[in-house]
Amino acid sequence: MDDDTSQHIEAYWKHSNGMTKDHIEWAETIIQNEELGVWNYFQIRSLLPEQIREEIDGILSIDVPNELDRIFDTRAEFLDVLQKIDISLQFDSMQVEKVAKVIDIFRKEHEVLFEELTHGRKISLARVGVLDACVGYTFRRGVDPHFTITQYLYDRAKLPSELTEEFESEFHLEIPEWAEDIKSYDAFLSRDDADMRAFLDTHVGKLREMIAWLRNKLEEYSEKSHEILPKPTLRLPEEALNDIIGDLGRSPDEVTDIKKSYTEMMSLRFRKSVEDMFHIRMEHLSMQEQLWFLSFLRDKDKKMVEQVQTLTQVYGSNFLQLFLSIQYERSSGDHVVNLFSHLKKEDGEKILHVYTSVYEQIGDASLLLADEYGEGLSMSFADIQQALAVRAKDLVMGVHIESQGVDQKVIDSLCDELGAETPDVKVLSGFFRKIADSLGHHEAGTLDLASFQKGQDRLLESLRQEQKMGLFNRALAARGELAPIPEIHWRVDRGNEEYTRRFGFDLFKLLDHIKDPKRKKVLLEFGPGSGKSKQERAEAGFDEYYLDMAMANKVYYPLNKFIEGVIDWGALEQEIGPLTVGDREVLSDMMYKTLMISDGETSKNNFSYAHERIEQLTKDPSSLRNLLSQIAPSFGYMVVIPDTISTRDDQGNVIYPYKINLTAQDRKDLLHAEEGSVDARSNVFLKAKQLLAEDIQKYFWDGEDLYDAIPAYTSGIMVGDFSRIEALKDGQIDVAIGVRSTVYKRGDEYIQFLEDMSQKLKEGGIYIDDSIRDNDGWTYRIAEMLQARQSFPDGISLTIIIGPGFQGEDAQKGDVPLGFVMQKDVVMNDEIQSLLQGGYTLYDFDEYIKRYVYDGAHINQKTLMQLDDSGHLYETVSAFFPSGEVRVAA
Repeated sequence: MDDDTSQHIEAYWKHSNGMTKDHIEWAETIIQNEELGVWNYFQIRSLLPEQIREEIDGILSIDVPNELDRIFDTRAEFLDVLQKIDISLQFDSMQVEKVAKVIDIFRKEHEVLFEELTHGRKISLARVGVLDACVGYTFRRGVDPHFTITQYLYDRAKLPSELTEEFESEFHLEIPEWAEDIKSYDAFLSRDDADMRAFLDTHVGKLREMIAWLRNKLEEYSEKSHEILPKPTLRLPEEALNDIIGDLGRSPDEVTDIKKSYTEMMSLRFRKSVEDMFHIRMEHLSMQEQLWFLSFLRDKDKKMVEQVQTLTQVYGSNFLQLFLSIQYERSSGDHVVNLFSHLKKEDGEKILHVYTSVYEQIGDASLLLADEYGEGLSMSFADIQQALAVRAKDLVMGVHIESQGVDQKVIDSLCDELGAETPDVKVLSGFFRKIADSLGHHEAGTLDLASFQKGQDRLLESLRQEQKMGLFNRALAARGELAPIPEIHWRVDRGNEEYTRRFGFDLFKLLDHIKDPKRKKVLLEFGPGSGKSKQERAEAGFDEYYLDMAMANKVYYPLNKFIEGVIDWGALEQEIGPLTVGDREVLSDMMYKTLMISDGETSKNNFSYAHERIEQLTKDPSSLRNLLSQIAPSFGYMVVIPDTISTRDDQGNVIYPYKINLTAQDRKDLLHAEEGSVDARSNVFLKAKQLLAEDIQKYFWDGEDLYDAIPAYTSGIMVGDFSRIEALKDGQIDVAIGVRSTVYKRGDEYIQFLEDMSQKLKEGGIYIDDSIRDNDGWTYRIAEMLQARQSFPDGISLTIIIGPGFQGEDAQKGDVPLGFVMQKDVVMNDEIQSLLQGGYTLYDFDEYIKRYVYDGAHINQKTLMQLDDSGHLYETVSAFFPSGEVRVAA
């Protein structure tokens, strides 16, 4: 692109709705496909005044048939019509420059009219801008600077005879018979070794001159005949190549290897082979797709390549682009091949149609987001394009996960669901997923947390400023990544108070003690639940000193708080009188537990869950009102609900022996946990319970968007299994914390997780976690920690926090292991000890083992059985110390 054209386009982007130069970069990633450039012209052509249309059509030397003289809603519709008519839509650089000038003059002279024609008629200015970028650049690429005699021989049959005759006459070039009938590049290459060498040797002294002459003639012919011949080889600038490879999440050595392989891939020999094999043109793939294609061809076995080749022949290039946009994620490409191999062709075509139609919404989504958020939302065209790509992939992976392609209802439902989403929801959902799922496609030790946070904050901050978090929650729910707690003993709204109880000291005091005014430290929380603790840290000002991140497989929210937020308590109190804060909490508990537990089982210790209701709420949180209306009649006669405290039966199953009495007439009937409450259930409470049973709909907030009421704080959350911690770069975490989260890793997975965490801590880093204790105090992970510690790198120290067990949970009435502290190089045991509350003690791990578990000769059976009377802890420790004798006395 020359300087004048570049300045013109940049100026236009600034002029049109505040768009930025980022859009040009996006445009330059799509201009390899000349059909898309043509599509952008015809998207606005029928809206232009007749005089302008005629002038442009004259410049382009085309007689537009009636079939193209209208507005096309989608590019697919345009291409479908284009295939049915006989018209050439390839233009040379001079034509395109003239068109750009005509449009520019028209825009300057009739700015208001131009705005009305494009924006007012719902034709995105973004599309017009892409046209500008295309006309200023697409057809100015000239002749391929890497064009060779070899490429000439291969493309000779496609070139005009007058040009080939002149060229061959000029240089007395005799074309061998084998080159006259080239059916495929494979056949061409079969002659390359001997015959091609003999041919080139004959003309070796003239090759440089021949190539220069041929390039000049091709350029002249392109301008004279309004065609571009041949297609340039696509090569990517070094900076852009680095950015795209960075998105693949590869190690430095792999990046170097990919760059080298990409250069080879863009050579004629390799490129033509691939094009013949898959019946595509490489220039019709984006640069990112080309790199993913390269990665696929390098890494997959022959059988997989042949399967993709076959499916591309069945479904066309759309399948290949779908496959390429997915396959870089772990195992996803395999899933796509498996899915489409089992689909009926009409179902496969339906999925591909919906998939590709999402891409057509780039312009619509850009305009909609601009209208919705103005300048508050900083998303480039590249962001929007990639976000829509991610959301489109959800359809394919959803069909794979839910039905393996055999359930017609699932296919229809997911297609309809995605089709019904507005473009902005698709974009926000996909954009969040692209960032949050960074763990999913980065190789071990390559993901930088700071770059992750930067990308996500750009989206979330703008949404918060515009008070549009409900829209974001809606997008998360559409992905299945927003959910109510799956079990009632989950406490996802835990804050610093919960951390203090679990660790025995105020985490805020420790964070304040170790903060560094000179740099932001990286803090990583495992399993943030609803994000309440993250929100508290932000409100306390710690985000000034810490890059506060979190890792979770989903964003969970407390259902009781969600329900409490959608009930109009004021309307209820107008009829019955004031309710206490405790009354509201118990009523909300009653509603959420009745919704989650199977009908009639709230009084059981080992109840089952109402999976159908939970699944419906997970898919669509706005269904909460309907679900509550369905179960409300049971509130009237309900007597007890389970408390959130769980324990285990003799078989290790989770049970809930403690109950909350909803109709207690005396204080002694209330649960021990409510000792600070009133003597008995008040008449006001009982009336509220009855009114909610009779007509709960009367007490819902009117007009409330339930997605705005969801108590979730999503900033800085990476979506992924804790095992994917390996993807993070080593030595970058300053502080890591976990409560009631990593405990769900068990056995070898838990051991591997601890080993990985020991690698991720920065010098002076600290990791505090309660996973040494099972959530309900059923057992303790002493043996697992002994196993993991053997693989810790030098400089890692381990201490254990000992303190009082939890009432109703831990079998041991005295002190139990509550958490551990892992530190790297710099040990702060004295500082932590000074922060501990009364009754809590910090032990060096080895010291604790020697004193209470194994003294070097004897295993302390009595202590281990007191901690875990099921015998599980004793068995696992005995397995680790097989030669130890049993000491039954403490």
